[in-house]
Amino acid sequence: MVEAGPLRYTDLQCQVPGISQRMLTLTLRQLREDGLITRTAYAEVPPRAEYALTPLGRGSTRS
Repeated sequence: MVEAGPLRYTDLQCQVPGISQRMLTLTLRQLREDGLITRTAYAEVPPRAEYALTPLGRGSTRS
């Protein structure tokens, strides 16, 4: 898997063909609660948010 950096919601939706908006939203919310991704919201018109992997989500934690 190639790490592309922060992605917008629509970019993620294009990466997962056939996923419904509801399922993507629920999945992103759960991944965020689990600490695997971050969500950065920008105060723009129209509103914009980006999602990025955390170090935990990248799997770069070492024991």
